[in-house]
Amino acid sequence: MKLYNILQGLNESARRDWLKDVVKAYKKIKPSARKIDSKTLLKQMPMHSLMSAYRRGHDPAKAARMIR
Repeated sequence: MKLYNILQGLNESARRDWLKDVVKAYKKIKPSARKIDSKTLLKQMPMHSLMSAYRRGHDPAKAARMIR
């Protein structure tokens, strides 16, 4: 199954809010990412890890620590 198909099946507003929370939490953990644009940061993160954490219901802060 492709990531695009998974993303289509998820609630868009909930997914967007969760990803924003991941970015905020990641910026708090990783000082070098504080001045980076959120879209750029999300492009650099491994999406398969993010989406699997989202589907399992992980807290965004825990997901950001997991990505680190």
